[in-house]
Amino acid sequence: MIDLARGSQQILNALKAIYWSQAVMALSATVFLWTGSQFTGRSLSGWWYVASFLGTWAVYLWDAGNGITREDQINQPERAKFYRTYPLFRHTIPIMLTIPTALAIWLAQPSWETDLLLLAMITIGAAYVLRIIPTKYTRKRLKEIGSIKTYLITIAWLLGGVFLPLSAGVRTDAGPAAPLWVILSFLCLLLFFDTLALDYRDRRGDKSSGLVTIAVTIGKETRLFIAGGVFFCGIYWLSGIHKFEDPRWIFGAGAMWFASLTASLAIPFLIGRDATYGFAIMFWRFAGALGIIAALI
Repeated sequence: MIDLARGSQQILNALKAIYWSQAVMALSATVFLWTGSQFTGRSLSGWWYVASFLGTWAVYLWDAGNGITREDQINQPERAKFYRTYPLFRHTIPIMLTIPTALAIWLAQPSWETDLLLLAMITIGAAYVLRIIPTKYTRKRLKEIGSIKTYLITIAWLLGGVFLPLSAGVRTDAGPAAPLWVILSFLCLLLFFDTLALDYRDRRGDKSSGLVTIAVTIGKETRLFIAGGVFFCGIYWLSGIHKFEDPRWIFGAGAMWFASLTASLAIPFLIGRDATYGFAIMFWRFAGALGIIAALI
């Protein structure tokens, strides 16, 4: 019994280490890119998925490695402990990842339009994790400007998940699963409330460090705002089913909405469980892909 308990704890620790290494976040970005390609009716080179995984991993690793600060000690103490214990993940590995990411992008043979899109994404990513924004007294990262943080992350994910397939993909015979404005508005809302939910978890540390995010401004009522917003997304999706009958949209968007709503309603029970909270909030990206796969079978 003791060995079983010890083995279970070791497995749990290993899963947490994988989560804190940001590999799950990188995988969710790759899955989200595939979902976006299905929704927009585009076929992408496999190299774009490689670049998506490695590039996202590098950005989020660098961000997490810089997070051994006062707010992260409060917001996500387990994550801060992970990066103190394994310092290679802080800067060395993210820097090393930039080389295969650049190679994958080169092998994908982007057009000049895609190059411009990539430049915008790289600029946002660099400004998000590096202190390059001049202010009156010091230089800041974009994530330290709380008033725009949530909007910025939403835009970055939309650029990668929707506009990259539109720019770099080849139109498939199936075509788009729904009109572009419907896809963009639906995913924009889910991404916004996804980011807001993560900010809600981090509000105590953000407030103590002077970072005024939307969640800090709204306070405890943020969770009700998130649940209400995600519920509205469901109404929005349901209202269009009779117009957009493509099974990729019905099953994919429906699975996204259901997973997101479930996570938003569970927020009060997830607070204090750092890794579980984060995975539950991001799971809707995986759920969307599973819904589309089910529709295609």
